Amino acid sequence: MFHKFIHAKGSYSAAADDKNAPTGLSRVHGIAKLIPIFKYSETHKYYQASQFGGVGETHGGLRAQVSIEFLLTFVAGLSVIVGAAYTLLGIGNGVASVISTTCNFDLGIACSDLVVTSNSTSTMFALVGSNSQEYPITGMSLNVGLDGQSTSAQCTKGKIMPGQVFVCFAKLATFQKPGSSSSGNLTAHVGYCGFNGGDCTTAQPQNFVGSYITSTGRYTTPQIGLVLFTPNYRSNGPYSINASFDIFGYSLYLATLTLTPQPGAAPKLTYSGPDQSAINVSVTTLSNGCAAVVNVTYANQTAVGVFALNATNYTSSNYKLSGNTNGGCLDLAATTKSVSVSGKNNTAGLFTLSNVFINISSTGSQNQIAVFNSTATLKIAGNYNNVTMYDSNAVLDITGTYNRVEFVNSRISNLTASGNNNLIVLQNTTVAYKSVSGTNDVIQGS
Repeated sequence: MFHKFIHAKGSYSAAADDKNAPTGLSRVHGIAKLIPIFKYSETHKYYQASQFGGVGETHGGLRAQVSIEFLLTFVAGLSVIVGAAYTLLGIGNGVASVISTTCNFDLGIACSDLVVTSNSTSTMFALVGSNSQEYPITGMSLNVGLDGQSTSAQCTKGKIMPGQVFVCFAKLATFQKPGSSSSGNLTAHVGYCGFNGGDCTTAQPQNFVGSYITSTGRYTTPQIGLVLFTPNYRSNGPYSINASFDIFGYSLYLATLTLTPQPGAAPKLTYSGPDQSAINVSVTTLSNGCAAVVNVTYANQTAVGVFALNATNYTSSNYKLSGNTNGGCLDLAATTKSVSVSGKNNTAGLFTLSNVFINISSTGSQNQIAVFNSTATLKIAGNYNNVTMYDSNAVLDITGTYNRVEFVNSRISNLTASGNNNLIVLQNTTVAYKSVSGTNDVIQGS
């Protein structure tokens, strides 16, 4: 279900009131889990992209490429790209001494904004900037100075085109009092691709020097991620969706999206924001128009939410499909505990709210089932069925033959395959335990 966290790897408790948050930043409170994939919080009503680095969670929609392990240890593989040139918006939360953020380079680099947060052992630094030259740059790294210390920040990898946004992150083993001033020098090391018409294979090294000063925020969470927020994902629309980027608990506003269902046609998606040219949005529909997948891409960092379009309420404790039935799009109540599928050619799109047992019996064949945002145990004893689960916590037990089961942005606590010739596709999905003993059963992806 949506209020379950996908692939939780730890937990942090954000301070109930950060009185030392810097001016110009909006504090995000109450994040209960750290995740490397999209989550939905029933309490706060938002989707959250994964943490910094490695997992690379993706589906026709959900993508996030951030992993907190990387951020904190700086192992290889940084792949976060965000941003456009705009300011951090929000509430000062009562900083006693207001310090304006300034960040400048002599040339070549435009500094949009930065965040410095600190706790008793570490200070985290994040800079959002862009390439202000007419040619690409590549291989960027950033040296960050702070109170006599310096460290090398990890930055967006690969070629950075003119006007394209990049992000750099660094961790320093020092303490800065929240609310105090943090300042230092910056040196960006890049390969400049302008000497041969933009060909970066012959990029020449260049250095760009800058400096910064800002107010130090309280470092309560190492979470980094693109966020989609809506009050109610199950209302069938229209939806007003707020897209923002969360850096160490401080929110960077991107855009406001409006998703409007269109009877007999694809839903309409519009958006507005401070820098629309840097944001790409798209929408696709799933399972006979039951749901819309909204993709928001911000300089290669993509976040996706799944929203109900035509779901009708179902309140009984058991739901049955017994052959040649188009179940339509159903929003199952918390009291619905089981879904039974038998016979052939059933179709359904199911939104679930609580723990559900989905059973495709040995007589179930050639059924098409899509399940959204659920906590479910899926048992398949039949043949030639096609089941897709999005944004779910699942247990899978498959004993039938020639079934195709796909999990997108999900977490499987237990996967058991003992049938024959089944294909299990994993997109941005983690498996805690698996046992594959069937003949020619194949697990594809990750």
